[in-house]
Amino acid sequence: MATTIRTRNGFVIVITLIISIMLMLVPLPDYARFFRPEWVVMTLIYWAMALPHRVSIGVAWFTGFIMDITMGGIGGDGFQLCARYLFDSTFPFAVTSISTLATSLNHFFCCAIGGVC
Repeated sequence: MATTIRTRNGFVIVITLIISIMLMLVPLPDYARFFRPEWVVMTLIYWAMALPHRVSIGVAWFTGFIMDITMGGIGGDGFQLCARYLFDSTFPFAVTSISTLATSLNHFFCCAIGGVC
């Protein structure tokens, strides 16, 4: 008989978001900066799909705010992350029911158009 341990704190969520922000800060040469994955966006998309009741839009906005502070931006990352989070948490069936290629293209174009998400 397998036992499961349930934790009520969001320790794993916070750690993965911190790691994704740290990966965003890793310097890359100029020729490779266009190939940098959007770690924070991918992490938030994962948590929005896996645990939408634990990661709210406030977490997406706060993470975008931290991105603005660390990257020296004026604003906009928080709004873009919130918009991406709203799409992924409001329509999880639409995102999961289409093919993996279509989902990947959707996220790719949103990242390319929005700059962050």
